[in-house]
Amino acid sequence: MKTICLLPKRITAGDHITWQQPWDMAGGDITPKTMELVISFTGGFHLAGGSPQSAGFLFTLDGETTASLPPGCWAWQLYLSVDGRRTTLDSGTVEVIADLAAHPKGYDSRGWLERAIEAVQASLAGRASSAQLEWEFDGTRVKNMSQLEQLDLLERLEKKRAQQQRVEARKKGRRCGLGRMIKVEF
Repeated sequence: MKTICLLPKRITAGDHITWQQPWDMAGGDITPKTMELVISFTGGFHLAGGSPQSAGFLFTLDGETTASLPPGCWAWQLYLSVDGRRTTLDSGTVEVIADLAAHPKGYDSRGWLERAIEAVQASLAGRASSAQLEWEFDGTRVKNMSQLEQLDLLERLEKKRAQQQRVEARKKGRRCGLGRMIKVEF
């Protein structure tokens, strides 16, 4: 039987998160007293199954722990340990969103690619900030690139963005390209 971890797909840094993980997914005569359910995240922190409840294990991520996570996508694994034997039950990712209240001067939630495109476009237009001119690509700073190099870089970045958008659209079930069906009747 496939176990599905009930960890939320998206959390905000600083939030207190609690979820109940059913323990009957192990099947057989295993009870919460003879097993340990652990979830591990990239970055090296582990959550033991907390307190076994009648319906499963209660996991808790306190606000201090989630506040220490930088925004981004974190990988996790849920595994069961019975008498020292480990079995991986599920794995996936959780997206950590920045706590906007912790950034009083604002927070730029755009990804690296969007900010990079903006930096190159601003440089080409002659309105780049000093921070944008310091962006480095392939070992060369934007301020040291010729306009032809910047145009080539901009084209590569925009292709990468289009590719990412197609992947995201497919994940959401949308068609890419023309996206229309042509019917012919004879």
